Amino acid sequence: MGATHTIDTTSFSDLKADLEKAIKEIEPQGTNFGLDTTAVLPIIEAGVQSLQTGGQLLLIGIMQGSLNVDLSDLLAVS
Repeated sequence: MGATHTIDTTSFSDLKADLEKAIKEIEPQGTNFGLDTTAVLPIIEAGVQSLQTGGQLLLIGIMQGSLNVDLSDLLAVS
C-alpha cells in the first residue's frame, strides 16, 4: 500500500473544512480508503466526511477528546 496523494495542511485556517475541500478536489466522489496516524480530531473528522459510501478509514493512534461523527453518514446507501 502506498500513498497516491499527500496534502500539506500547514496553511489551512480551518483544518477540518479546508482538508475536506482539499480531499474532494482530488477525489470528487470521495475516498474509498484513508489512513490516519495523527490522532488529530479535525483531521479524522474530515477523513470520515470525505469517505464515499462503503469507504474505510483506518485510525492508528490514541486521541484525546470525543470524535464528533454522525454515524448515519457512514450508513448511507448509494
